[in-house]
Amino acid sequence: MKRYLIICVLSVSTIYSHYQSGWLKDYLGHRHFIHALYQTVVHKLKPLQQSVVAILKKNNHLWTQNHEYSKRMAFSRVTQKYELSEQERDYVFLRTKNVHTRLEELLGQPIDLKAIPRIGFCFSGGGFRAMVSTLGFLKGAQQIGLLDCCTYMAGLSGSAWALAPWIASGKSIDTYLNELHYKIENGIGTLYKPWQAKQVCDLLITKMFNRQLLSTVDIYGPLLANTLLTDLGENSITRTFTKTHKKVKKGIYPLPLYTALATNKDPYEWIEFSPFHIQNCSNAPFVSIPIWSFGRSFKKGISQNYSPEQTLGYFLGIYGSAFGVDMHDIIQILNTTISNMDSQLPDGTAHYLQRVLQTLADGPLDEMRLIPSMLPNFMYEIANTRFEEHKRLTLVDAGIDFNLPLAPLLNTARDLDIIIVYDASTTVRNGKHLLRAARYAQVHELPFPDVVNKPLGRELITVLKSQLDPEAPIIVYMPRIANPAYGEFDPENHMPMGFCATLNFTYSAEQIDMLSGLPAFTVQEQSQVIFDVIKDVIEQKTARLIV
Repeated sequence: MKRYLIICVLSVSTIYSHYQSGWLKDYLGHRHFIHALYQTVVHKLKPLQQSVVAILKKNNHLWTQNHEYSKRMAFSRVTQKYELSEQERDYVFLRTKNVHTRLEELLGQPIDLKAIPRIGFCFSGGGFRAMVSTLGFLKGAQQIGLLDCCTYMAGLSGSAWALAPWIASGKSIDTYLNELHYKIENGIGTLYKPWQAKQVCDLLITKMFNRQLLSTVDIYGPLLANTLLTDLGENSITRTFTKTHKKVKKGIYPLPLYTALATNKDPYEWIEFSPFHIQNCSNAPFVSIPIWSFGRSFKKGISQNYSPEQTLGYFLGIYGSAFGVDMHDIIQILNTTISNMDSQLPDGTAHYLQRVLQTLADGPLDEMRLIPSMLPNFMYEIANTRFEEHKRLTLVDAGIDFNLPLAPLLNTARDLDIIIVYDASTTVRNGKHLLRAARYAQVHELPFPDVVNKPLGRELITVLKSQLDPEAPIIVYMPRIANPAYGEFDPENHMPMGFCATLNFTYSAEQIDMLSGLPAFTVQEQSQVIFDVIKDVIEQKTARLIV
């Protein structure tokens, strides 16, 4: 009976149905359940990985050769309070100039550069429902000019699957959204083409050679890339984060902040991923490393090796752990590919790699599907950090804590004046996740507006201000509820078993249009409310400048 209960806990449906409850949190956090299970996998994988590494070293195979960062050391930046990196400060300077020009055009008046409000978007998790809703909101924001006024946008799980692929595509929101149904009309893509499976095998062997522990994310990530990054052509699986986000640095896009949770200790630590760095953002001291160095072994803030950069698909796998595919089927495809590659590999490598894949598929329990990402800890042996004694970080979907990635936006160094939240969570009644974010802010002594006794989740738009703390950002909260002016469509009627269900990965063009059209319409309809908030902030900041 106990074994059956554990298997049920690890099934996909149970993981997601308990996301919003505290029950799964007890296993993931307080009892470190998945962490303990993963240790079992590590013991099985370690000797297999050592065998592959020994073969590759002996043959001096291609995985030992140079890569873009093969000669660059990586160093961590440690601060006692949250501070922006030089790269982010440069970005904000460029973006603020762009926002300044756009706001003057939209409002038809001159504005002092120092009075320009800093605006951030916050998008929830929720699988493809959140992904499509996020893109719909961005489309509406683009149409009213609001997108050009935004400096930051934070994504979690499904919304991260919207932001990163859209930026990587280099296409307009309209074009990207219009073509989205071609990507997801058949669900999450598989790897039937031999060259795709070969790319995955190359990535697996590369990680093994660099002594990075493998997980099901190493397979799930390429599947997501093969679905959502097809604009990159045959490089969709292997393209790295930095290569796909180069344009962001020029201030063309709002700065994306993606999120995950480090669950090594309770309470969890929020980890943010930007085009510049990876950093813990919940508790001091704050440690950041260059985004391209994530996965290298670090000790006391210095990288100990020269491992190559992670792929964007791998990051997508970390952000959204919605394992809606059968890993055993994928393993069979990869095993066939490895057999066909046998003559191209050093003697014995194919055999060991197939055993590694089978170990990942089976897990320590026969029905296990989720083995989280567990990469070297960049905070290892940095004094007074929460994870200084942990050699690896266990990273999971941040929605397990609360389903709105407000943590990186609330850090006072970013000095946000307005945060516009679009909440496409499974449950938006009473603003459940916004209330959890408010508690997080209270624990970490971060400014936050008044949210108690507010009509959260019942109104199309709610403006939240602090009456006591002028430093607290204004939060404009918009839940994914039906809008009568839009029509009869209500996402609530298509959950939990309809096409809006979190675990549904197959959307038709009509369903995408219907779901994305709701936030696009609502943000346009409520544009006057939003721009009134922006005008009020400009007036207040201008008045302070005069004084």
